Amino acid sequence: MKSFQILSYTTALILFYHANADSINNLNFAGNVKVSQENYQSININGDLDAERISNSGMSNISGNAQFRQSKLQDLSIDGKATLENTQVNGEMNIAGALRVSNSQIGGKLLHCSGSIISKDSVYALPLNINGRLDSSHDSFLQIINSSGSITLNQSTLHQGITSSGYKLKLTNSQVQGDISDNARIWILTPQIFLDNTQVSGNVIFTKMTGELILANGAKVTGTVKNAKIVRYGS
Repeated sequence: MKSFQILSYTTALILFYHANADSINNLNFAGNVKVSQENYQSININGDLDAERISNSGMSNISGNAQFRQSKLQDLSIDGKATLENTQVNGEMNIAGALRVSNSQIGGKLLHCSGSIISKDSVYALPLNINGRLDSSHDSFLQIINSSGSITLNQSTLHQGITSSGYKLKLTNSQVQGDISDNARIWILTPQIFLDNTQVSGNVIFTKMTGELILANGAKVTGTVKNAKIVRYGS
């Protein structure tokens, strides 16, 4: 029994050492790993990563799920689900899965996500290219959003515009300082843009087929509305 305990303890030490041995420069690891308070030049993980209070000046490449908390990152590529909490990213992001963001600042060249994004209390200073839906609350988007899924915004601000091929866009208590372009082509359903107490300073355009623009509770479009049936209700 004692020899088994010693062997298990030694194995744990080896795994911990491998995860941190090259912490001054690079982190290369096959398997699930948890790190904190480290500075890296590059990160390469074939497995899940749980990281807290780390910084990375180069590429983070994870083939698995990843969580970053209170971290500062450069380029980020994740083949799996990703979670960013109180984290700064200043580079190109490629997420081959779902992305969840909170209280973070995302900047750089481009954020591409092949899944859905759920975000709150964050700032995006780069264009977004989303293959799934976007659910946003109390966010600020400084560049354009492109999405092939539905978009739901609540108390968020878009300093550019939105281009979407999703069935429905719903914006509540939000502002859009640019155009909303709906490229959906759905033969069974009518594409909808729902604006609830939301201001759009640009145009609203349905490019592929006639859509429905719903204006509720004082929502306004100061630009031109094209190819849409307009429905108004509320105060």
